[in-house]
Amino acid sequence: MTKKKTREPSQYHRQVYLTKNMKVLFNSLFGSHIYGTNTPMSDKDYKGIFIADKKDILMGLNTHSVVKSTGKNFSKNSKDDVDTELKELRRFVSDALIGQTYSVDMLYTPRELWTATSPEWEYIVANRSKFLSKNISAFIGYCNQQASKYGLKGTRLGAVLDVLEKLKSFDPDSKLGDNPKFIESDYVKYIIHKHKASTGIKDEEMLEVLGKLYGQTVLVKNILKSLEVFEQRYGERAKTAMSNDGIDFKAISHAYRCCYELQDMALRGEVTFPMTQAKKLIEIKTAQVSYPKIIQDELPALMEETMEMVSVSTMLPEKPDTEFWDNYLYETYLNYIKND
Repeated sequence: MTKKKTREPSQYHRQVYLTKNMKVLFNSLFGSHIYGTNTPMSDKDYKGIFIADKKDILMGLNTHSVVKSTGKNFSKNSKDDVDTELKELRRFVSDALIGQTYSVDMLYTPRELWTATSPEWEYIVANRSKFLSKNISAFIGYCNQQASKYGLKGTRLGAVLDVLEKLKSFDPDSKLGDNPKFIESDYVKYIIHKHKASTGIKDEEMLEVLGKLYGQTVLVKNILKSLEVFEQRYGERAKTAMSNDGIDFKAISHAYRCCYELQDMALRGEVTFPMTQAKKLIEIKTAQVSYPKIIQDELPALMEETMEMVSVSTMLPEKPDTEFWDNYLYETYLNYIKND
């Protein structure tokens, strides 16, 4: 059988590698491109592994990850942007042992999507089953997070936009307290804030917008500036969610994906990419399904079924082989420090 070749590192990734004096063990495409759920609007994400600089290791200066992005800090990436995150080997092994979803995805990424590899990474992949276990709390936690928290993104952005619209009708140089009050909601409300003053403890009414507090003497133009940055940070994904009655379908698709990955592990003791359920995941991701149906009926049933499959699986051990990976790290770092 012909061995599949890995991709050559791009000039962009060579620059990432040079940002730290470190040894890169692995790098690869990540996210939707490995799941088979990428669309024409998908940006490119890369994940990798590195060993920190010898001096940093000996001095106890831990760098857990290195991140580089071509996108802007205050907005979501466009389809032309590239993100790369490299995890330090010790952090990666620690995360893999507790079943962090990103680590499982990296362990089973198809070779043809790799852009860099090493003997260390090849050894990890050859023994990747020793990371797997019935400890799926990280996966289930991620599922719940995606199904609930991120489903509110559009609603939260809508609250900010409503406040911005009203603020723009005020004199920008006026104080917040000199203008009509806002209608209160789950995300916009008035609270009494106690603070120290020269005369003692003083109560002050403040406007709270998604956890941000604004006093009655703050200028309208300063609040506008603050909330406009907040709006930009939410990006196009939240705006799309707002048009879908506040539902972030991409987040929901991640919850489904995690369940499918767990079922794969329970049945076969491994994960296969691209995923056989990619078509359904794309339908969810692009809002071609009914939200009440998938949230109220399908997803809870799928999660319950998945947990049951894992609990009775004969393909997964109760615990990962922690001793094996402790020994691996010891030998790897010992050799790395001793060799020039």
